[in-house]
Amino acid sequence: PGAAGALAVVMGVIAVQVPSHQLTPFAMLCAIAALLLVRRLSARGLLPFTLAAVAGWMAFMTIPYLSGNLAALTGSLGKVNATVSSNVGERVAGSEGHMLVVYARVAASVALWALALFAVLRERRRRTLDVRLAALAAAPFALAVLQPYGGEMVLRVYLFALPFVALLVAGLAVPRRAAALRPQRIAVLMAFSLLLLGAFTITRYGNERANLFTRGEVEGVERLYRIAPPGSLLIAVSPNLPWQAQHYVGYDYEVLSRWLKKEPPKGPLVDDLVSRILERRRPAAYVIVTRSQRVYDRLLGSAPWGSVDAFERELRSSGRFQLTYDGRDARIYRLAWAVGVR
Repeated sequence: PGAAGALAVVMGVIAVQVPSHQLTPFAMLCAIAALLLVRRLSARGLLPFTLAAVAGWMAFMTIPYLSGNLAALTGSLGKVNATVSSNVGERVAGSEGHMLVVYARVAASVALWALALFAVLRERRRRTLDVRLAALAAAPFALAVLQPYGGEMVLRVYLFALPFVALLVAGLAVPRRAAALRPQRIAVLMAFSLLLLGAFTITRYGNERANLFTRGEVEGVERLYRIAPPGSLLIAVSPNLPWQAQHYVGYDYEVLSRWLKKEPPKGPLVDDLVSRILERRRPAAYVIVTRSQRVYDRLLGSAPWGSVDAFERELRSSGRFQLTYDGRDARIYRLAWAVGVR
């Protein structure tokens, strides 16, 4: 009865997880398949159950999305080089401070994976390896063949594997018997923990300047929502700003850097932007520029079409946009009615 109850709970968790996130169900499939491969899972029916749950969800609930985006989802299938390029290569750019953070992140990740591999080899030689940990740590790497996942697949692989990688690395330092934990080993553990804590401070909070939003930026976004009619097109130069926390479906949101990456401008930037806005046929269009967008621009480097500051200067001198809000850390520009927005 206890095993049956635990199995029912696991199946319930899988059923709830399948519709909650687009990637985690596939990570679960990889983990279950890995445990079956090393013969450490007695409930063999979990794999077909999970496959059926994923297939059922995709067949009945995601058809409208898949019908219009199937090529984008499957176009990178098996292209590991493209995944590595978009997840690592394209991110190694920007200011000196940002580059330091990027290199620290790569070094910390590689070091943990290398230590985990060393732990697996050592435990295997001693015949004390917990193959469940090794299988679960390796399983997420199968996701890397799917697609770049918006430039974040390697990060997702790292996070899915991290709990089991951490346990493998911990096994190098922590003896199986408490009596073997000598003062020297305790000192080494403390030093290693402090090293990891220091590295985490850099890798996690190194770009905090771009992730921190001031009160002035929040006030700017709140003003944007007050002055923009529902259904308006709201444009940010880059993705770092505190919007979409409310009115998520009330407006048409667009990020200029992503918009231009999909389709480069065909002429002067402001003229090209106006043409794109008119194609959307929205009741009004606004461009918001904030402090954090400028910081993001300086950290990661200017886009091929120019910097945020240069774009704003062109925006103001074009005569196409009117400055409707000039706050401490945010400015809002409205496309003039004269150009034909209806």
